[in-house]
Amino acid sequence: MATMKKSTSKSKHAVPAAVKKSSESHAPAKTAVEKEPVAATPINPAPQSRHVTFKVHADPDSKVFVAGDFNHWNVTANPLTDPTGKGNFSVVIELAPGSYQYKFFINGTWCVDPACTEWIQNNLGTLNSICKV
Repeated sequence: MATMKKSTSKSKHAVPAAVKKSSESHAPAKTAVEKEPVAATPINPAPQSRHVTFKVHADPDSKVFVAGDFNHWNVTANPLTDPTGKGNFSVVIELAPGSYQYKFFINGTWCVDPACTEWIQNNLGTLNSICKV
């Protein structure tokens, strides 16, 4: 009989719908104040690059460049400018931490940095200036 099955078909294990909904999710609901976890900051973060100013005094009409380990000794990669026209040449280069050998290339002649107090002999028997970042 169809009516009998309908009225007696309740299972012992049936869970009421209200209980089912509340027990489906085991994680607590997030409130408006809760925030997502933030990644931990590394103990030793990578060192940051710095802007280094190279400057030298030369005749106002000079062609001045700086070359070194940081630009593979390319004499035209980093020209210095003299905005005032008084022979005060400078350029700012971003360098990663480390030690760099360099020289100025002024009107076709290699020159150590006269303001630098640290030099090293190169394989040509002359000196290179040292810049530590």
